[in-house]
Amino acid sequence: MSYKDITSGPESTTSGVSPPDQAPRTVKLTRRQREVVRLLAKGMTNKEIAGQLGITEHTVEAHLRIIYRKLDVPNRGTAIRYAIENDLN
Repeated sequence: MSYKDITSGPESTTSGVSPPDQAPRTVKLTRRQREVVRLLAKGMTNKEIAGQLGITEHTVEAHLRIIYRKLDVPNRGTAIRYAIENDLN
């Protein structure tokens, strides 16, 4: 599994390293998705993230599902690793 680099801007774009037979994939995270990933990397639970951002736990879970899909990571731990490696924490 490859990890992508994050750039700054209103929507972060990340270019992944793809196998030679595939073109690099560009991923965009919204400002809110970047906030969720940052708080995730700080070790916060979904309930804590919800309280911090003033949203419901269900909304946090929805953000995480989208984030996992966009980053092409299978779970919370891998998303945290991604965030740490890309200075989102």
